[in-house]
Amino acid sequence: MEKRVAGFIIAPLWREFMDYAFEKYPPATFTPPAPESDIAALPPVLRGEWNSNPSEGTHEILYWLDKNNPRGGRAANPASDLQFANWEYPVAVWAGERPIYALPGGLSPGGGSDDFVVLMPFPNISLSGTAAIPVSVAYPDNTGVSRVSYFLNGQEVGSSVTPPFYHSFSTTARGTVTFQVIFETASGLVERTIRFTIQ
Repeated sequence: MEKRVAGFIIAPLWREFMDYAFEKYPPATFTPPAPESDIAALPPVLRGEWNSNPSEGTHEILYWLDKNNPRGGRAANPASDLQFANWEYPVAVWAGERPIYALPGGLSPGGGSDDFVVLMPFPNISLSGTAAIPVSVAYPDNTGVSRVSYFLNGQEVGSSVTPPFYHSFSTTARGTVTFQVIFETASGLVERTIRFTIQ
């Protein structure tokens, strides 16, 4: 069916539907909210300042707010929310694809770091075990990283051979875990280990 013909067929049907809806449900008025009395009291992200502290890196909006009290500022531990990893992972991927957006410590996922670093999960963080756990790393450009392998409590949970070596995994492990990342470089293996908690 041609696009212009679809408009001739659908438009009358949609008009008939809307006429019926307006007969059954009269229009309601919308009361606009009162203007903000003290904009300066709002958290920076609600004032349109998306990254008021660049040293903390690029994060999803719910990192900067308590979703249960958005006007009250940041949550004490955003990672305590079961969906934290799901919020944060796509933003880390997006930021990693754009070198001007840095993660904590001025690092971006992928090459360009002075050292081999596990960016996500954060050390000592508490994550939900019901969602996939995202992983991102940073490493020096000139090291020829060809593969990054990920181990949880000594068991391999995956690997990646494509820069910037993103990965995510699911696990039944709970409690404090040891997460090991092994970078295969042109000059040998480099290992980094962090600990975090899975609820």
